[in-house]
Amino acid sequence: MFNVDGIIVATEYDFDKEDWSEIKNLVNNPVIFDGKNVMDSKTLKSLGYTYFGIGKN
Repeated sequence: MFNVDGIIVATEYDFDKEDWSEIKNLVNNPVIFDGKNVMDSKTLKSLGYTYFGIGKN
């Protein structure tokens, strides 16, 4: 994964097993748009991601 500007989640894949600290080092802008609301927003925000849960208040 190179030259990535952000991450869009559009599936209910089990993302808990991914190393989000390492992935953050591979993206130009650590932003996640979670279209399925399956991500752990608190953890991602603590890692420095900007998180948008689509449809969440």
